[in-house]
Amino acid sequence: MEQRPFPGAPGSFALIFSKEFRTIAEKLIESDNERSRMLGETLDSLSVILLTPRPYFDLFMSIGEYYPTLQRFWNDEVFAANGGIKGSEEVKMTKTSDVKGGFDMDAKVADFDAQSFNVLMGTLQFTQDRDQIEKISGNDPEMKEQMMIMNQILWAIYMGVFNDEYFKRNHEVFTKAGNAAEAEVKEALSKMN
Repeated sequence: MEQRPFPGAPGSFALIFSKEFRTIAEKLIESDNERSRMLGETLDSLSVILLTPRPYFDLFMSIGEYYPTLQRFWNDEVFAANGGIKGSEEVKMTKTSDVKGGFDMDAKVADFDAQSFNVLMGTLQFTQDRDQIEKISGNDPEMKEQMMIMNQILWAIYMGVFNDEYFKRNHEVFTKAGNAAEAEVKEALSKMN
């Protein structure tokens, strides 16, 4: 089996995503709420990671270590518990109050600035919109793979919001990769001077 190189961040979109995440991160970090600050730090780290190939790869590999269990948590305890239908293409869930024993999603996102959280959700939806990706990538399979990887990274952040253990783990993993990314950027800048 031929090994292919890791495709990296989504090409020309990496800088756009980076700027968006940096902007919302700043707003979240300013909050008095600890969870909001942690999400802001996670997204701030991602904003730098997107610009550095090795830390981006390391982040993806680190997330891969716990992504399957995080996804199981999401599918079983959040999605299905709130009326989601497994195997369906669309994420359609009823209001928590309408489902006996449902997971209170609203309570988990109440800590975050709504506009900032909407940017995260919008980017998540954009990176999984097959029609949109087909339009922007044309016949470029690498761009499709880059968007798929970015989508998984964003799903890890989004699903982690609903579980304290994974929320903290995301924060640790993204911060570690973010620190490596910042060091890489500083080193590259020092070589330019």
